Amino acid sequence: MQMLPCEDWFQPRLKHCAKSGKKDSPRPETAGLTKWLNRARLLVVNAITLEYPDTWLAAMGTDAVHFAQDTKMAAAVKLYEVGRFTSGQAARFAGVTRRDFLLGCRQWGVDSVNWDATELAAEFATPLPPRI
Repeated sequence: MQMLPCEDWFQPRLKHCAKSGKKDSPRPETAGLTKWLNRARLLVVNAITLEYPDTWLAAMGTDAVHFAQDTKMAAAVKLYEVGRFTSGQAARFAGVTRRDFLLGCRQWGVDSVNWDATELAAEFATPLPPRI
């Protein structure tokens, strides 16, 4: 796990939040701190490093940026396929919208929806509401 340098970013904002508290707040010195604490949690980043020879990029006819995007998408699709990620989690992992992720699953040979016969029957057993 890697911590991004947030001391310089975070401390002035804590002071600002404490100063901008509402007078009718039970604890004006802490008003707004929750918002900044939630944002601070987003500064924790985990990273995976993959080593590969430069010859792979030439062999695949791609560059490092597209190779990284494809690798993230492939990992996200596989984790979604085996049930470790929801479609939303996989989309965030891949850095795409949920819609683009679900549409992109086909390119990787994975079904966007994997329902068994019971789930499929239940889905279509409920009639659609009438159109107005």
